[in-house]
Amino acid sequence: FVNRIRRRNGIFTMSACGDDAFFWHYGPLENGDKLFKDAFFYDFSARQVYYRSYEALNFNWFIEEKVDAIIPTALDYSGCYRKSKKIRDIILLPVDCSSYEKVALASDRLRVFHGINRIGIRGSKYVERAFTILKEIYGDSVEFIMEGNMSLRKYEDSLRKSHIIVDQVNSKGFGMNAVISLALGKIVVGSDNSPFTQNSAILNAKAEVDELVYVLGNLLSEGDLSALSNKSREYALNHLDSSIVAKQY
Repeated sequence: FVNRIRRRNGIFTMSACGDDAFFWHYGPLENGDKLFKDAFFYDFSARQVYYRSYEALNFNWFIEEKVDAIIPTALDYSGCYRKSKKIRDIILLPVDCSSYEKVALASDRLRVFHGINRIGIRGSKYVERAFTILKEIYGDSVEFIMEGNMSLRKYEDSLRKSHIIVDQVNSKGFGMNAVISLALGKIVVGSDNSPFTQNSAILNAKAEVDELVYVLGNLLSEGDLSALSNKSREYALNHLDSSIVAKQY
């Protein structure tokens, strides 16, 4: 299959954007053990066992030999492919901003949302503990919601109804949850240690309960939510819109 693709195409590139064998073998050295220990403990699956095998790693190297370039979507993945001479600069995940309009929300009761998917990789256990502490501080004035196992439509509806989105915090980059949230003009708290950090609209927070409480607490008590919301939308339009990302490829 891979050889057939190679023969029938001119430039053959691979996107590094998920947990493959390179991610599991080289990731702990590049990104630290915490993410991988949490992922293995909370998100354990047969797929993880396979990706940690040398059979999977050898297959990954086989693919690497066939492609012309490897394009990562986040720092997590670029580090894992550092051993390859075919690694290129990060190109962020795209979104069609015209499909996600910014919606103004009332600010009388703020809504903070964290979507549950793979709780280990996303750092959801730390978010859950932080939410418990913050609920005691803010009471009924702020709604803290953690929810998962939803259809894409329901998930996007939850994003639209929220003011602040807590994305994955147990990594060095952000994924489609943050990308869509930024396009919607939501304030995003999460991981962004990419080369784009200085210009990013994402409020950086690690997978540590005290830090999450501090960042979210400052945001809820003193943050200019309207200005931050506008910054999110502007960032998505200028850096993440599919027409802009396509030109980078």
